[in-house]
Amino acid sequence: MRKRLAWILTWAAVLWLVSSAGAQIKAVATLPDLGVILKAVGGDRVRVHTVARGDQDPHYVPAKPSLLRKFRGARFLVYNGMELEIGWLPLLLQGARNPRLRSGSPGVFNASSSLRRVLEVPAGQLSRAQGDIHPEGNPHYTLDPRNGVRVAEALAERLGRLDAGGAGVYRANAKAFADRLSGKIKGWEERLAPYRGREVVTYHRVWSYFFDWAGLQSAGEIEEKPGIPASPIHVTRLVKRMRARDVRTVFVVNYAPPRIARRLAKRAGARVVILPAQPGAEGGAETYEAWMDSLVAKVTGGLK
Repeated sequence: MRKRLAWILTWAAVLWLVSSAGAQIKAVATLPDLGVILKAVGGDRVRVHTVARGDQDPHYVPAKPSLLRKFRGARFLVYNGMELEIGWLPLLLQGARNPRLRSGSPGVFNASSSLRRVLEVPAGQLSRAQGDIHPEGNPHYTLDPRNGVRVAEALAERLGRLDAGGAGVYRANAKAFADRLSGKIKGWEERLAPYRGREVVTYHRVWSYFFDWAGLQSAGEIEEKPGIPASPIHVTRLVKRMRARDVRTVFVVNYAPPRIARRLAKRAGARVVILPAQPGAEGGAETYEAWMDSLVAKVTGGLK
């Protein structure tokens, strides 16, 4: 009887090891940009569920109870950080009660930790009167493709710690992603080069990292303060500034209401260009490279 029990236990352990070796890591990415990078790095070893859609404002994603199942079954979480998801991610983590996704655990990765430089970190005392200020700086960092590469490399390292057997795969996938992007970045920079120094107006301060990389300049935002709609006085002042500086383009993030932007552009003699702030915001731009291709094409087309 003891021999039979030992035999059963031995084979159960073997079967468990075999099944575990081939099992995918169930992962959650809060945003589409992080989701596509995680898919590129994780390959077949990681099954990714992305919370936010490309057509959603990432600041205001509904924390639906239906999402809890994905969080409860996940072994890995990658999130943007810099308080971008502060309004909804803590609610989902609290509801999921998944010990593997507790703060500080190896299965939780703050993608902003891979950055070398953070833009627009506010100075001085902050208050709600200043609008929706991010105290840790501008959180839209993957709009600079060089940061996309950094996130991929950091993800490969973290996944390798979580799944040592796949560490080599993750490193190779991250390198392939970086190699693809390096050629793309050179081409994108060549397309953007004629417009370096050009001033544009935006709806919300989403594009700071893209502008920093592309060499574009902001002449102002339609929002009077971050997250606060424009007053008629603010719009009038912005129109005067656009006319004085010959600003002819208004960039509007895809999830923002375009009505005010179109009225302002008409008064200033400018054009409105709707830009995808995330992969999946439009059909055919489901990967990081395809998203950036579309974004660069729309930007350069709007500046001609």
